[in-house]
Amino acid sequence: MKIKFNICFWLFTVCLVLLLSNCFSPLGGQEEIGVTISLGPGHGRNVFSAEDYSRRVLEVTTPGREHTIELKEGEHSVTISGRPGTWHIYVLYYDKVLLLPTAGASLSPDIQMGPPITIDIVKEIEIFDEIPISNEEDLRRIAVVQHLPNVLDRNYILTRNITLSSAPWTPIGNYPPTNFNGTFNGNGHTISGLTINSPYGGQGMFYAISSGGRVRNLGLVNVNINGANYVGGVVGFISGGNNIIENCYVTGTISGSDNVGGIAGQNSVPGSGQAIVQNCYFIGNVTGNGNNVGGVVGQNNATISNQAIVRNSYSTGTVNGDQNIGGVVGQNYGTVEYCYSTGTVNGDQNIGGVVGDNSGGTVKNSYATGNVKGTAPTYTYTGGVVGINQNNSIVEYSYASGKVEGGISVGGVVGRNLSIVRFCYSTGEVRGSSFTGGVIGDNSGILRHSYSTGNVFGTGTSVSGVVGINRTNTNIVEYSYATGSIEGPTNVGGVAGANNSGLVQNSVALNPSIIRSTLNDSSFGRVMGGFTPGTNNNNYARSDMLFYSSLIATVPTSFPTNDANLNGADINATQHYHNADWWTSAGNWTGGAWNVLVDGNAIWDIATGRLPILRNMPPGNQNPRVLP
Repeated sequence: MKIKFNICFWLFTVCLVLLLSNCFSPLGGQEEIGVTISLGPGHGRNVFSAEDYSRRVLEVTTPGREHTIELKEGEHSVTISGRPGTWHIYVLYYDKVLLLPTAGASLSPDIQMGPPITIDIVKEIEIFDEIPISNEEDLRRIAVVQHLPNVLDRNYILTRNITLSSAPWTPIGNYPPTNFNGTFNGNGHTISGLTINSPYGGQGMFYAISSGGRVRNLGLVNVNINGANYVGGVVGFISGGNNIIENCYVTGTISGSDNVGGIAGQNSVPGSGQAIVQNCYFIGNVTGNGNNVGGVVGQNNATISNQAIVRNSYSTGTVNGDQNIGGVVGQNYGTVEYCYSTGTVNGDQNIGGVVGDNSGGTVKNSYATGNVKGTAPTYTYTGGVVGINQNNSIVEYSYASGKVEGGISVGGVVGRNLSIVRFCYSTGEVRGSSFTGGVIGDNSGILRHSYSTGNVFGTGTSVSGVVGINRTNTNIVEYSYATGSIEGPTNVGGVAGANNSGLVQNSVALNPSIIRSTLNDSSFGRVMGGFTPGTNNNNYARSDMLFYSSLIATVPTSFPTNDANLNGADINATQHYHNADWWTSAGNWTGGAWNVLVDGNAIWDIATGRLPILRNMPPGNQNPRVLP
């Protein structure tokens, strides 16, 4: 069967949608039809010249098959087969609609006349898996025509770098109820100058990604995005399973209210499947005037931790917000692994160098090198890696090296712990008021196999090199040590400031000095400042540790107590803490020496001439010796 349409019309702007209805055999079988697109010369630059058409894309949808072809100057054709019914031909990215009726019918009154385009029935043409995007117009048209069928389900590929004009960006995928479910492949190219200033939520290059949507291999350079909730450089929020953002980066400024991130505002899996952000980074500033603000993702949300994953990603620059503020993720219910942050992180409460609030999630093999500051007047829950670790969460194989400061509950690794922290260390200075520790400020959970080397300063009660306060009889601190100087007014010790009914064992105070900042001589000890009535087993302290007041003199005095629970047993460098045999002799410890295996793995690298250092850690410098 052959049918020929000769149509002359003028194309002004934006989307040409060709709806071609054909008469088929009433028998309902397969019929074959070919379509030739012939683009004649003479299209002016103000409409669409042959050069403009060189990257246009044609989509053909039949009652059973879909095809995509590329339009170029000259004659092109496609042969397709399908069932009788309505066959639609779309030329994407324009806002004019052209109807091509069946043979013999009149043309739509919307058609503008101009240089000819001939549509014939002929032969087969190449079909493309990805729709090419080569200029700003093509890119913006995806959002303009996203209400059309299948536009948000298609696969797109960027074929060159694009610099956007100053016109505000319209996020792709904000046409309810359909979000972007296709694939956008940046192909290693960049989009520069994306700008949004909106009072609404869901802001980013994409409004939302769901149901298998993917964005990969894309760079967004010098963005300036401001919105309400759910704001990110690549996407406002990810919702649904089997979504991936990978190999993407963003530079510039991101701001909003709740759920704000450098790459994604929220990464969420409300049902089954996984939502993954991996191999991504952000350089610039992220600011939220509400909760859940992160350098990479604002909120990483899942009912099971391995469903929502942020992996192998990092941020540099500054992250600011109110509550749940992190250098990588603001609030984490999922998994954050192999990530790091090098910028400054500031907020009121639940502030962490990597994650602000780790609630039922896992943070592992991650680190932060920037300064972290909590500004709330009371409990700030500020940590070098995680601000607050709660609801059966885990922080492991992670470290912080920047300065950490805040109010109550401040720690070099975790501000407040109600779950598990293990295999972690901090090297930066820690400053707080009450419950300030080199590793954990306020411990209501379990801490194992960790250490700190930075100096710790507190202006309130319970200040220590490892744990500021160990609260209840279910709390454990073991196989940990500290080497920095400790200063505070009351309940000050090298390992624990106060041990309230908890267990502290197999730990070592290697601090050069304990400094009291008041005239009161009570509640100070080499290992811990006070305990009521906590359990203490096999704890040690360097015999030459100094104790003095910063108020009256720099001349050291004796510790105010001879209680072995507070001071621990004497050790020195040669025979003990710089001797590998001492750490690995089971008789020196309760329940096993420091070379004990955990889950079949050796945790500590122990050698004579230095202190034990942790194995399997992210890149970083661990302190090998005790300083005088």
